[in-house]
Amino acid sequence: MKILHTSDWHLDHTLYNQRRGEEFSAFFNWLTEVICQQEVDVLIVSGDIFNNRSPSVSSQRKYFDFLSRIRRDRISGKSRCEHVIIVSGNHDSSAFLMASQEVLRTLNVRVVAAGDKAISKKIIGSSENDCLQKKKISEKPETLFFLMNCEQTEAVIVAAVPFLLPRDVMLSQNAQGEEEKSLTLNRGIQKYYEIMWEDAEILRQEHKDFPQEKIPVITTGHLFTQGGKTGLESQTGIINGFRDLYVGNMEHFPCQYFPEGYDYVALGHLHVPQTVGGNEHIRYSGSPLAISFGEAEQQKQVVLVDFDVKKKDSRFTFLPVPCFQLLAQVVGDMEKLESEINRLKNLEKVIWLEVIYVGTERVFDLQQKISGWVQNSLLEVLSIRNRMAEQNRTDIFEETEMLEHLDEESVFRRRLMMETFSEDEQAELWKMFREILSECKNE
Repeated sequence: MKILHTSDWHLDHTLYNQRRGEEFSAFFNWLTEVICQQEVDVLIVSGDIFNNRSPSVSSQRKYFDFLSRIRRDRISGKSRCEHVIIVSGNHDSSAFLMASQEVLRTLNVRVVAAGDKAISKKIIGSSENDCLQKKKISEKPETLFFLMNCEQTEAVIVAAVPFLLPRDVMLSQNAQGEEEKSLTLNRGIQKYYEIMWEDAEILRQEHKDFPQEKIPVITTGHLFTQGGKTGLESQTGIINGFRDLYVGNMEHFPCQYFPEGYDYVALGHLHVPQTVGGNEHIRYSGSPLAISFGEAEQQKQVVLVDFDVKKKDSRFTFLPVPCFQLLAQVVGDMEKLESEINRLKNLEKVIWLEVIYVGTERVFDLQQKISGWVQNSLLEVLSIRNRMAEQNRTDIFEETEMLEHLDEESVFRRRLMMETFSEDEQAELWKMFREILSECKNE
């Protein structure tokens, strides 16, 4: 059986307010073709379907159109994809995803948008001493699925785990320190995966007469594992693509906490495609689109997992996602910025730019110069940043200065110092400021 693993779509995501609907549509068209061409049996999406909890109508339409298209292709015989498993991420609204749960089930799409209450009860109800003891549960969780291919000759079991909240796996302990809370949280998540594994084994035994010697067990997750690469921007020092939900070390889940029996662990949350702890079967697929300019040079991908029943092994194929919109992050002093922008102009391609000035000289007309450099080209500048000005902003006020001790002109003067306006622009701003100030005082 063939499983296609993807995650972190972040539908509705924008880059400096630039909408990306065409990119998402192109990605779904490409993904649909891949599912057909690669003869995929099961599609797994490991969280962060949407970029926010109130997705736009346009993004909702893309989501539902894509899922219905997969089913239509299966019915027409164009595709073999019989099942879709979707789990929620930290950016998703569980309530929104769950609202369409039953409707999507008719399309063989299973949506798991919250932790299983029966499992949570087992974990939270157990004592500190038996937290890691193996316990069987009397009912299979609603997040465990036995999935067969279209010929019903091969099958996999999917233990679908969404983004887990602390309340899913631990009781609130105000007296606990951060380190103890972190350990309790990770142990709770570990127990959750153990219970899912135990029940998957029970389900596998229930299908022992199925014409397949070993039925692979797959699990999902949307979390930050220890040693995971976040794609730190070396030039700007900004973490790409996501915000950590937990504080301290609480998000760093040890990979050895996953039970060894899982044949594949399909993870989401980190946008860089990678294995975890050197384990080939524990993987982040990464995001299909660059979520920040710092990800512009990353080769995005989806992961194709092929379980060979006869050989009793699995193969991993990494399918590169095409770049649907070129991005470039240009960093340097004025000379380097001009040189790099001229190089990009000569490519004669539509490229979105983030320009970051990191020179040591004060530049008052940065925006005007960059606008001139890209004039009459296909380059589109979405953001211009002056790292020198950003760094100096905290130095504008003396440590002992209080706002109430400054008059209006002193505050405005310091505010102007944070920007890179030309002398003429500053003079015009001062004129407008004094006119407004005079009107306010005369009221």
